[in-house]
Amino acid sequence: MNLNEQHSRIECLEISGIPISIDNDNLEPTFLSIFEKIGLPVLAENIEAVHRLKLKYDNRKVMVKLSCRKDVYQNI
Repeated sequence: MNLNEQHSRIECLEISGIPISIDNDNLEPTFLSIFEKIGLPVLAENIEAVHRLKLKYDNRKVMVKLSCRKDVYQNI
């Protein structure tokens, strides 16, 4: 069951340390800017969802789900 859950998240990137001052409406533009600055060719059309993970100990983690797993592998 754990392997199935891992496989279902294969298009997702978990990124830590995103300041809480960046609200949910600005997460996608923030990530597009970060990806551009580090040289990753990710377009807005390639992002399905961006949201904060609700963790008791740290809510600075953000999950970015890309539309295609090729985007994840090509860009890492």
